[in-house]
Amino acid sequence: MKLKIFFFLGLLCSLKLLAQDIPFRLMHTNDLHSHLEGSWKINQAGTPIRMGHYARLIYEIDQRRQEAKQKSQATILVDAGDFFAGTIFHTLAPWDKVTEFPEWEYFSRAGYDAVILGNHEFDPGNRGFSVMLSKIDGGPKLISTNIVLPKEFDGTKILKSAIKEISYQSHKINVGILGILPPDGCLVSKASRENIRFVGFEDSTSKAKWSELEELLANEIQKLKKQAQVVILVMHGGNPEDERLASNLKDVDFIIAGHTHRVYGHTVSGVPISQAGDFGSHLGSIDLSYSLKEKKLRVLSPEADWIQPIFSNGAKDPEFEKRIDHFKKLAKLRFGARVANFEQILFTPTQNYLRAREVNNQLGVFVTSHIRQSLNTKIKDPVDIYFTSMGLIRSSFIKDIPYSFPDLFEMLSVGFAADGSPGAEISIFKLTPNDIEKVIGFMELYSNFSNSFAPAFSDSLSFKVRKWGIPFINRIYDIKVHGVDLDEMDQPITVATNMIVAKNVDMVTQKTYGLVSITPLGSDLKPKVPIATTLPKEFELLSDAFLEFKTP
Repeated sequence: MKLKIFFFLGLLCSLKLLAQDIPFRLMHTNDLHSHLEGSWKINQAGTPIRMGHYARLIYEIDQRRQEAKQKSQATILVDAGDFFAGTIFHTLAPWDKVTEFPEWEYFSRAGYDAVILGNHEFDPGNRGFSVMLSKIDGGPKLISTNIVLPKEFDGTKILKSAIKEISYQSHKINVGILGILPPDGCLVSKASRENIRFVGFEDSTSKAKWSELEELLANEIQKLKKQAQVVILVMHGGNPEDERLASNLKDVDFIIAGHTHRVYGHTVSGVPISQAGDFGSHLGSIDLSYSLKEKKLRVLSPEADWIQPIFSNGAKDPEFEKRIDHFKKLAKLRFGARVANFEQILFTPTQNYLRAREVNNQLGVFVTSHIRQSLNTKIKDPVDIYFTSMGLIRSSFIKDIPYSFPDLFEMLSVGFAADGSPGAEISIFKLTPNDIEKVIGFMELYSNFSNSFAPAFSDSLSFKVRKWGIPFINRIYDIKVHGVDLDEMDQPITVATNMIVAKNVDMVTQKTYGLVSITPLGSDLKPKVPIATTLPKEFELLSDAFLEFKTP
């Protein structure tokens, strides 16, 4: 009899302890980049596979939410920014001739609780960004904790934070959500943000102000902690920015990362950090539990299970798949005269050209060389060098995969013209041989710190790198233009790039603390601020290259 009593009392104690834990499921995405139909990836075996698709994501999210509901678990679903810019679909949201906002419609249908701003949400400039905000009607909370808007800008739909109440049995807790754009995202969006700025970054000098950002976050966390038991920091930044904040901030319970397009889940300084790749290829899904007794968040899921792939054989939500077809028809209209060639296969590569940060990356050389080739058929005075950054070449060319106009636009999708039309405009100017060497040196050096600076030059330029060399002294050597040693040239060289790169020429001076400067020159060899031409845009030039020239 005593044994039964002790067993019954033990069971009651166990149930009481269990009741003091509030379980919930945290799901997340990042860097979706308007890839409504998914994207091609190369698996570990070197085989191309199709991953993602918003209709599949919706189905998977619905399934995981239903599974949690059966366990009486609440769910929280967030996105870590850069949901915009990357395919033909992103041309609709900032277009004031239509009401559609495909990316936000997806968030609303999938039941996201919070979405934060990344760097690419500012690609269409203030006017396009304002149009996007005007189309938001319901759906998730849009959060940017460190944004500083100009007085004339209507930012009423952008919140500093959000709180979601979750419950289990008779217990309830609040989960606070913060969202930030850290310094690297601020740096690469400086040219498109106009007069919108962020705490933690000084636009005038292109310098990170980490102490200011960390002070802001510490204050916001303390405010949230007055109402919330758990604080989740959603940031459009990855390693090392996420690990820095995990180590330096107190009372952050979980960090959802983005920006670097990586897949990982680990713990740093006691803070779990998770990032789910890009383009909807993965979904983060982590089971958590908050202990009312210990006032502490516990991670229940093994780290290896935090991130789930979304493969092409997964089930789809049929209604949203129909919406994607509708959006595609509107996107065709957005490109006007290009509709005639919209579905035509322009290029089927016979080898892989894979996107990577390495110097002289094969894809970068291939793309810039074809742009230069096409550009020179349209101008009187030929361009000697075309260059950009690998951060602006957004996808790879995969062997035996046929590519049509929408696929080529996807590769060079970043940027909008002054008139709001999609695509990066071309700028042509001259640089002295000395400045050519500085451009190479700067991009090569800073590619070690940020993917955004990894250089891509046309095959008309070649150079070598001494890894042990001193930057801007002897690190870059054996530079040749059209096979001629740069040292033998005494006249300015004609170069071309997109306006995104051209607008950031001043960054060389800022990032080198004034020790190195580059001066663009006009045809009269006088200093000139780079301006956009009326020539076809990058994606149009690449398309024309494949139409005009036989390409392997």
